[in-house]
Amino acid sequence: MTEVVNPSAASLETWRPVVACHILWHEDFKEGDGISSFVYTKLCRDIESPNSRGIGIPVFFHTWGAPTPGTLLQAIGRAQADVTVVVPLVDDQMTGSDEWAKELESILVAPGFATGDYLFLPVAFSNDSYNVSEKIGELNFLRLIGELPEDRSQRLTALLTHELCRLMIDDSNPAPRAGVQAGEGKAPVQLFLSHAKADGLGIVSELLDYLVKNSPVEGWFDNTAIAAGSSFQMQIEAGVKRSALLIVHSDLYASREWCRREVLLAKKYQCPILVVLAVDKEEDRSFPYLGNVPTIRWDPANPRRCRHAINRALREVLRSAYFQRHVHKLQMAGIVPSEYQVLTRPPEILTYANLPRVGPTADAGWTPVIYPDPPLGDEEVEVLHAMWPDAQLTTPISSAHWVKTKSAAGPLTGTTVAVSISSSPDLASLGMGEQHLHDAIQEFARHILANGGIVAYGGDLRKGGFTQNLLDLVQTYRLAGHDSWNRIRSYVSWPIHLEKDSAEWAKLKAQYKPDAIFTRTEKPADLKMDSSTYFKPDTVEARYAWARGLTLMREQMDEAPDLRARVIIGGRVQGFIGRYPGVLEEALITMQHGEALYLCGGFGGAASEIIRALKGESPPALSSSFQEEADPSYAELIDYYRRNGPEPIDYAQVCDFLSKKGVAGLNNGLSDSDNEVLFTTPYITEIIYIVLKGLAKLPRTGSSG
Repeated sequence: MTEVVNPSAASLETWRPVVACHILWHEDFKEGDGISSFVYTKLCRDIESPNSRGIGIPVFFHTWGAPTPGTLLQAIGRAQADVTVVVPLVDDQMTGSDEWAKELESILVAPGFATGDYLFLPVAFSNDSYNVSEKIGELNFLRLIGELPEDRSQRLTALLTHELCRLMIDDSNPAPRAGVQAGEGKAPVQLFLSHAKADGLGIVSELLDYLVKNSPVEGWFDNTAIAAGSSFQMQIEAGVKRSALLIVHSDLYASREWCRREVLLAKKYQCPILVVLAVDKEEDRSFPYLGNVPTIRWDPANPRRCRHAINRALREVLRSAYFQRHVHKLQMAGIVPSEYQVLTRPPEILTYANLPRVGPTADAGWTPVIYPDPPLGDEEVEVLHAMWPDAQLTTPISSAHWVKTKSAAGPLTGTTVAVSISSSPDLASLGMGEQHLHDAIQEFARHILANGGIVAYGGDLRKGGFTQNLLDLVQTYRLAGHDSWNRIRSYVSWPIHLEKDSAEWAKLKAQYKPDAIFTRTEKPADLKMDSSTYFKPDTVEARYAWARGLTLMREQMDEAPDLRARVIIGGRVQGFIGRYPGVLEEALITMQHGEALYLCGGFGGAASEIIRALKGESPPALSSSFQEEADPSYAELIDYYRRNGPEPIDYAQVCDFLSKKGVAGLNNGLSDSDNEVLFTTPYITEIIYIVLKGLAKLPRTGSSG
């Protein structure tokens, strides 16, 4: 690994993403949750597929019954972007609400609307949707009228994707005209339909017919696009260069010279590519450069096959266009060095070989490359470094801190980072849901593992929980030539681990070996209880035992010799079982031991309350009176601790400790301004970027090279 020092030391205080999408719906609209979740999966990241490469566009959710005046603008203002896309799902409940009508109209008169800061895209579910308001009804809606309920999520995502594509690819007029919505009037996307005429023409004809009847997307087809007397080669190259390539990969495709040329041209010009796999019997030889791009199957029996192919191709167009805009803005801000070559797909031998060399000579030089998150797995990096040992490869999140070279393991090798991320009561008010929280957990773990680190957490052993996703990630980021054992450290407190018997624990250990190690902490020595029998926290004595067990587990985790830092996001402020809210106790232990602490307040919850206390405030949630009123049984626990515990539960003392420590007491390598951004930003990628920035400044441990 090579550390990169950012020469401009740019601040993130005024940075905003290129675009953010806000989906709105009436709380009685039952489809709202499912539709918004689906859009998040396709435009941001799919949390069910931790190794998939998402587009990364921030997506937020907002739902109310009867919003009060100003609610909408205040909500979307917390996550403002260069262009803020507002997508109200206008069903009958929203149409019949005067409060919603007024709030939607507030967008039209908002400061910045006339200059293109907003893209307002109402969605019609029926002809009555246009009655939501006279002013709103005059706008062009995204139409889902007549769509079957099971198709609405996919259709809306496709419509949004196309509008975002038009927004991203319009380079001719970066400053919108006054009175024109962002995205209005821009040229449609063009798809170059690459095929072998002998066995791919039928599929291409279907796709062209679908485009004419159902989509504003333009199809580039050589039979009609090349004028008589024109240079075939020049026209083909020009067509590929300004298009996305949709490849109909039939049996004969790879045997055709011009098909192969089209693929190579698309790779040369970094065009978006989608492969539609339509091999019927076999092909004699696969073309080696068809890889490193998404592939879908052409199913002749699926009536939606054309829609699926076009929608998937559009997502690739959006992915490419958004990433280029995103990196360009980071470079303009000095956050990403300007000399980095931008690749819209992960690097491969072909695309890397085509890049210009930087160095004393063209042969000896190296090319610093930035490509979309997530980072490549180590097996791919090894191949590239075998060809170019000094190649520097990075992603936007890691770019100002570390780049991968052949010389050493990750900068976090031998370093454990504890991750404390749990549900926050403020998620809904911040335009978020559990999907955002799960995404944050996953992305933090990904970047810790990709940089060679170890992830420690209070174990989630539920079926389909965090542990399985972590295992998928750690298997992607095995460090070649370095110890890859036990990259996951799961701590489970007594008596919780007694829910499983010894045989179940043995099976878990065997199943997750060599990637994970499970630490089952013991019963506190002074407790006079059976240490081998599970019990529920249904009495004050039992709850006290649980709380003591949780405290001991957290202390043992923090005492691990290689634990360097803890990241905290969200956290409950009531409804917890322990001595204090879980992330509060973890923050206190971390600060007492002097490790680095990163408090991410954009998700609200206990993390935000801790931040307020660090700044000298007295947050109501961090008071005995609030906690006792919220949970009368907790009042009993406070009294029990006073009479029996090693030390009492004392919120006044906690707040005093935090106030005296202050922001400097976080000991996290960040400036006050960087910490301030971390305290407020709702953007996951920005949060991780800042935390990695702090980790890069901590003294190295282990064999990081």
